[in-house]
Amino acid sequence: MSTWSLELHTNLSDPELMTLLRSAARYKQRSDQTHTSAHEPLLSELPPPPIWCLLLGDSVHERLQTSGTHTMLGQGQFPHILNAGLGGDRIQNFLYRQDTKGLFWDLRSYGVKFAILRLGTNDLEPKRALHAEAQYALVLETVHRAASAVKVLVTGSMPRKDVDLRVLIRASPVCSGSSEITML
Repeated sequence: MSTWSLELHTNLSDPELMTLLRSAARYKQRSDQTHTSAHEPLLSELPPPPIWCLLLGDSVHERLQTSGTHTMLGQGQFPHILNAGLGGDRIQNFLYRQDTKGLFWDLRSYGVKFAILRLGTNDLEPKRALHAEAQYALVLETVHRAASAVKVLVTGSMPRKDVDLRVLIRASPVCSGSSEITML
């Protein structure tokens, strides 16, 4: 297992953080379109009500809206729960939504209480552990800055048939440096 320092980006000013975010972000058409059609209309509600639970990640969270409708998380409605999961998203695609699509500033105005972060599975490569530790730390820093009182639950990556289990175990983050981050 890796221990990733969360101190990596804490000394940056907001403009410096946004510049770093912009340089690490990568456009993906589906991420862009889904955010515009599904997430932006919800986040344009005024005045912004508090979001109690924010789901950030990939297809596991996105599928809660269809195959997970029998679960409490799947039945949750905005503004209590905002499901910002997108299938196939890599960390850099999520960073694109944070920056270019304005998710960082939207979350800042909503006062998120709790976030479940599930990213990294799509960043794994068959013979190499996750190579985006700095990007992952950037995601955590932007979520924390967007909602300073947020509690974050980070889940590990899901097993994949094309990725050796040892690689998966090495890639699972053990976040150090923050009492606001819990690793499952």
